[in-house]
Amino acid sequence: MGLFSDLYPGTLADRFIRNLPGVASFTIKNPCVPGPAPNCGSTVMPIQPGVAGGIFQAASASNAALRSGFNNGATLASLTSTLGGLTPPVAFGAPNFSSVDSNINNPKYLEWNLKIEKAFGSKTAVSVNYVGNHGYDELILNQNMNAYCLAPCPFGSVTATSAPDPRFSVVNELKNAGWSNYNGVTASLVRRFSAGFQGSFNYTYSHSLDTISNGGLLPYSLSADGDSFLTQIDPNNLRKLNYGNSDYDFRQMISANYVYQLPFKSSNRGLDYVIGGWSVSGTVFYRTGQPFSVYDSTGATTYLGNASSGIVLADYLGGPRTCASAPNCLDPSASNFVASGSQTNFGNLPRNQFRGPGYFNSDFSVQKDIKLTERFVFTLGANAFNVFNHPNFANPDADISNATSTFGQSQSTVVPPNSPYGNFQGAAVSGRVLQVDLKFRF
Repeated sequence: MGLFSDLYPGTLADRFIRNLPGVASFTIKNPCVPGPAPNCGSTVMPIQPGVAGGIFQAASASNAALRSGFNNGATLASLTSTLGGLTPPVAFGAPNFSSVDSNINNPKYLEWNLKIEKAFGSKTAVSVNYVGNHGYDELILNQNMNAYCLAPCPFGSVTATSAPDPRFSVVNELKNAGWSNYNGVTASLVRRFSAGFQGSFNYTYSHSLDTISNGGLLPYSLSADGDSFLTQIDPNNLRKLNYGNSDYDFRQMISANYVYQLPFKSSNRGLDYVIGGWSVSGTVFYRTGQPFSVYDSTGATTYLGNASSGIVLADYLGGPRTCASAPNCLDPSASNFVASGSQTNFGNLPRNQFRGPGYFNSDFSVQKDIKLTERFVFTLGANAFNVFNHPNFANPDADISNATSTFGQSQSTVVPPNSPYGNFQGAAVSGRVLQVDLKFRF
């Protein structure tokens, strides 16, 4: 066992580079907001660059006014009035701001393990390894420091009805408030090379929980929108909704690999070229589904001001939490959740309480050695990656506001991280990939 301290990732500095007076970032609001369920009519701001009265013009004008007035003691009122002369009029958008807690510590991890191993002869061994860890002082981001409720306000935990500081829009605060826990057991069977065969089999059962995953700065997964949330959900209660299954809480995992040299030989040299020197090998990998969160994208944007990245988890009423089949993972017609935009809280289940489809992959290789002499050997091989051409679906669309369209449906497949073409090749390697190779050993 041991206690270990982590270092700050370099991406931490990026948040503060985008602060005044260096670089300003803006969140431009639609003019018909605030107010729930707005009837915007023709007042929706264009999102195309270069269009008069659009969001890009609003951001550019706000940035120009802010930079011009920053060194001259400009006030919020004077900056707002400065933008009134534009045609069409563009409202001043207050800048965003990233803050850090006054006392920041390095994240720390207490780790321990116990392993038992038993050998059966000189070729076979079985081991059982228990691993656990507890992390604390982990980084977490609260993006609702300047948030407020728009009337009528359904969220009782947000008491402010106007921005605490109107000179800013979204205010983020980074602090050491997160923690995590992990416990896992791995059983392994290893067979060393004997009678032409060697292989290993591993089974892991584990459970990982945390308030935020992957260090709290970068998402673990980008496959689906409900996979990774990096901020505090309830602005005033971190434990209630954030402490749940980790983004990478794969409860059960199986992996195996093998190599078998086929025992076909002949004393006839010509026949031995044909039937001798064959070997087969392969890998098998399986894991249970990845957790995800069902959320309502309209909840925060409808009722919260200065919370462009605010999260409202969907209120769960009952029904399955695990995908029965893919790509249709959750039934959008079932009344398993409170209707979008009708909640009075930030959710009634912690994050990552639903499970997506499992993942299975198997590779297979056949090789033939042709001995020219004792020193010179040609090897012909054929490799099949994802030999069964098995599709692995990503987690489904988890936004309950899409209940009439794509909610509950997987929109993409999950691909292996590496392939004959390199790493992270996306859909190009999602199906079976065949490869032929030739080697010369001397």
